[in-house]
Amino acid sequence: MDDAIDDYWDGRLDLLEVTERLFGSECRDSAWARFGGRSIYIPIHPRPDHPLSEAIGHDRAKAVAGELGGVVVQLPLCPSSGWRGRREVILSDALQGVAVVATARRLGCTERTVYLIRRSLKENGELPEKVQKRGGANPALLQASVLQRLQEGAPVSDIAAAVKVSKSRVWKIRRELIAAGQLSEAEKAA
Repeated sequence: MDDAIDDYWDGRLDLLEVTERLFGSECRDSAWARFGGRSIYIPIHPRPDHPLSEAIGHDRAKAVAGELGGVVVQLPLCPSSGWRGRREVILSDALQGVAVVATARRLGCTERTVYLIRRSLKENGELPEKVQKRGGANPALLQASVLQRLQEGAPVSDIAAAVKVSKSRVWKIRRELIAAGQLSEAEKAA
């Protein structure tokens, strides 16, 4: 029987969990960025030039080796149920208003995957239909802020930068204000 097969770690803990538990998420992310999608042998006594020591620091690598030393660990390209499921990360990010593109980059997957999982979360009732975007302004406050700046004669590009929205959004709000009669003739020319 080949003993090398038994050297592959199939336990509940993995390198990502151990590094996060011992040293926090920054250390976990360093290990993940370096070894995600690959296998790495964790020596019992890592040397300073071992890839794990280079990725997270020699002292940290020795502590990790205390728990996982002597085995080969396979790290997912993206976290899975063995560490922290994508669904949980996507749900957490969505509830915090993190942009889909940022979540996709963090997970190492496509934006489409994030959108599909978010849709599934909404269908299962785990995620509300309307998720407040981070930094998303209250529409009434945004409109009032744009109105005030238009009345002051500020250019659309300056308004967009000040309220942190696109110029097209400012133009749309401007059209809404004109339709509602809240902008005078002089302000319409701006």
